[in-house]
Amino acid sequence: MILQAARTKTKEKIFIVDIIQSRLDIAVKSNSNIIAINALLENPVEAIKRYTEGKGVTIAFEAVGHAHPVEGVVHPIRGCIQSIKGGGTVCTLGLSDEAAPIVFKELIWKEGKIVTSRVSHGEFAEAIDQLAKGNLNPDALISEIMPVEEIQKAFELLESNPEKYLKILIDFTTNV
Repeated sequence: MILQAARTKTKEKIFIVDIIQSRLDIAVKSNSNIIAINALLENPVEAIKRYTEGKGVTIAFEAVGHAHPVEGVVHPIRGCIQSIKGGGTVCTLGLSDEAAPIVFKELIWKEGKIVTSRVSHGEFAEAIDQLAKGNLNPDALISEIMPVEEIQKAFELLESNPEKYLKILIDFTTNV
């Protein structure tokens, strides 16, 4: 959904990085002007620098929270810092209980900043407006619809098979 929200703010290229190819495929299929980077196949920072002719991006979102170590690839938050251009912003959305390695010299040298976001600070009305205008497509993110009676199974599927399940919609209209 972050990708779709970003698309409402810019028509420029948007880079998306993941280690799950099926999620990258959904992003490319459901959105325009997307460059998908599989961190298992190429270094995301190097790819972004190559596509931006060494400049970097204005804003980089880290939305996972829990890093899966990939040999030769820095932690996602550090990768975001390395991917921004001078004066750029890193926005961390992902929740983690693990410390993230940050080399502040990399951030300071770029005069960049880190901001965080957890939920909405008044953007809900804009989100509803964007939905009404057809600028957001939440259906593209739904992998399965399950009755509320199977909510535990839904969580287990998301945890055990992230390649197949992006989001599972819980149907509360069934009788419990």
